[in-house]
Amino acid sequence: NKSQLIILDRGFDPISPFLHELTFQAMAYDLLSAASGKIDAVKNTYTFDSNREGSLDDNTRKEIILDASNEVWNELRHDHISTVLHRLNEKTAALMTKYANLRGNKDTPTNVHDMKSMINKMPKYKREEANLNSFVKLAEDCMTAYNSGTVETAVKLEQDMSTGFDSNGRPIGERFM
Repeated sequence: NKSQLIILDRGFDPISPFLHELTFQAMAYDLLSAASGKIDAVKNTYTFDSNREGSLDDNTRKEIILDASNEVWNELRHDHISTVLHRLNEKTAALMTKYANLRGNKDTPTNVHDMKSMINKMPKYKREEANLNSFVKLAEDCMTAYNSGTVETAVKLEQDMSTGFDSNGRPIGERFM
């Protein structure tokens, strides 16, 4: 509840600071920190309930750190949310292909060395899969908050006002005449 004073010079774009930013990081911090408390902006963490089908513990609380140490977050945080969803799908498909033999979709190990190698890769696969699933959940939460009605409407209105045209290319002044 603190006031903020923004001082801009004439060469600065005065409209952009008042528009919602639709990058992954901005949406996560804007939409999920205040309302739902899922993002802790001080600790840079995202907390969520992990509901895994077939799991003994149906509702497990998970937390991921959102900083440069997390490779996926570092790679996706400045991307537009629509790009993030697409890239997460690509990363998940690549991971599934990479570790398909661990799920029994490819050749089964024929000797002890291959079996040992496969077992050694499993923890890394599980960590990568859990990390990707966490970011899929974060992106889903962002889109749920965005599609709740008020944010989507505000973004459309902001875009119309900042460009002077609506999404159909008509000047916004014509709508009110």
